[in-house]
Amino acid sequence: MSLLDTASLIVTPNGYKEGKLYSVIPSDGSGDMSVSRATTATRVNSAGLVELVPYNLLQRSEQFDNAYWQKLNGGIGSIPTVTANTATAPDGTLTADRIQLSLNGGTSGSVISYINANVSTTAATFSIYAKSNTTPCTIYFRSGSTVTTINITTEWQRFELYSSGAITVAQFGLRGGSYGGAVNSNTADISVWGAQLNEGSTALPYQKTETRLNIPRLDYSNGTCPSLLVEPQRTNLARYSSSFDNVAWTKGAVSVTANNAISPSGVQDSDLVTANGANTQHYVFQPSSAGAKTYSVFAKMGTQRYIQILTSGTAAPVANFDLQDGVANMSGSNSTATIEDFGNGWWRCILQTNDSLAGTFYINYANSLTMGRFGATISSGTLYLWGAQAEVGRYPTSLIPTQAATVTRNADVISKTGISSLINSEEGVLYAEIKGFISLDTIEPNRYITLTNGTSNERVALLLGGNVNQLRAIIYSSTQSINLSFTTNLTDVKQYNKLAVKYKSGDYAFFLNGVKIGGSIITNAFPANALTDLSFNIGGGTQPFRGYAKDVIVYNTALTDAELATLTTI
Repeated sequence: MSLLDTASLIVTPNGYKEGKLYSVIPSDGSGDMSVSRATTATRVNSAGLVELVPYNLLQRSEQFDNAYWQKLNGGIGSIPTVTANTATAPDGTLTADRIQLSLNGGTSGSVISYINANVSTTAATFSIYAKSNTTPCTIYFRSGSTVTTINITTEWQRFELYSSGAITVAQFGLRGGSYGGAVNSNTADISVWGAQLNEGSTALPYQKTETRLNIPRLDYSNGTCPSLLVEPQRTNLARYSSSFDNVAWTKGAVSVTANNAISPSGVQDSDLVTANGANTQHYVFQPSSAGAKTYSVFAKMGTQRYIQILTSGTAAPVANFDLQDGVANMSGSNSTATIEDFGNGWWRCILQTNDSLAGTFYINYANSLTMGRFGATISSGTLYLWGAQAEVGRYPTSLIPTQAATVTRNADVISKTGISSLINSEEGVLYAEIKGFISLDTIEPNRYITLTNGTSNERVALLLGGNVNQLRAIIYSSTQSINLSFTTNLTDVKQYNKLAVKYKSGDYAFFLNGVKIGGSIITNAFPANALTDLSFNIGGGTQPFRGYAKDVIVYNTALTDAELATLTTI
């Protein structure tokens, strides 16, 4: 029997749905973590691509009776009627809805009887499963301004419609002749299921949605195994983050060709930037609110090897990046430059600055890794840009796509309450394999994963923070006069570390990467049922965890030191 078999609760990034991250142990749902964010977000998927979470842009993908789906007519046909959960869907569940449409004898080109959802995107594919409930019929599907008329049989089929332009609606229904000829019936009785709108020219595997807002992010940035990505609230202050042709970006001696190459999202939505060959500065820039401390952009070399990110402000930081060899170099002070490989020649170039007055975001051509601010280049070089971000914070977070306005991604909130049956308050172990975003964060210095009573008054905790590269365990009980803290500064918190804290009367200990950091033999113990929650914060919602988590495990008995050394060995 392995140590994992004796755990009372194991949470890993595996199965999920909106608002839930399933526990491995127990598997009956009693250990599932609650997830809330109330906004969409992005992650790196298993193919290494940056994608929206969820990538299905439609809400209520299996609930056509919901008010999200508008039921309308054009004055001739009837309002569509929807009866929920009347047919077996392609996945074997009784979740397909019956839609009844009628032209009432009308044959004109006006809108007659249809259902639609309002959306806003470009270059995307609408897909839906549909079948006729009586005889084969013809209905139309519309995605933005692109429309196609399709014959529906009495067997389930998945229909796809790609639109390369602006998309403002996902719609299906009956019309007259203007949409590809007259329909072959004045009525349609169909079943539909699994509506989806995803970016790109092909339909992705179907992804069920409800509100779309609380899906946990299983991120593959670190390899083939996912990690749970937990981030703070951030706002991307850069508008039109992937549309450098837009007037929001001022151009200096360059031209921009929109949607010229495949971006890190796997979609052809990155822009080609071409310098005009003059002996001058070549750049794009955009003013943003003062106080943006981290600037980033995804860049790929065409013929231009070096770029520069710089900003206005008192410290005037500047960073240069080599898009061929993937090297970053600071030419300013009080700042940090990093570069991250996103495959296929793409790099995320990052400037982190402590300049509180930083505002304007420049992306400039450079001659070398050591060029100073706004050096002139004699260049007709080309490069590709995508996903610019300016955010107030001391480290970069996942991309927040924007259009005409800035966009805020809310914080990820992960917790599980009322699980005293899975936590032994008198003895046990809390284990986690985690890594942070930054070695020292003065804004959020302590980032907790904790067994609590719903407050910070009773807690067994593992945390990142305090000082540079500090990893800690804290055991605290206000009722039992327990106040233990074990700390090490020997490990890089930006790499994965395995931590475990053991609590038991006369036997407290903290293990890190196979080594016992410290222990105590005090005889104070938690009272029975004092610990009821597993929280990604200190307890009560403050000092939340920020970083990546591969595993969080709870044991309701205290393991031996030898077992803890084995459990935490990297």
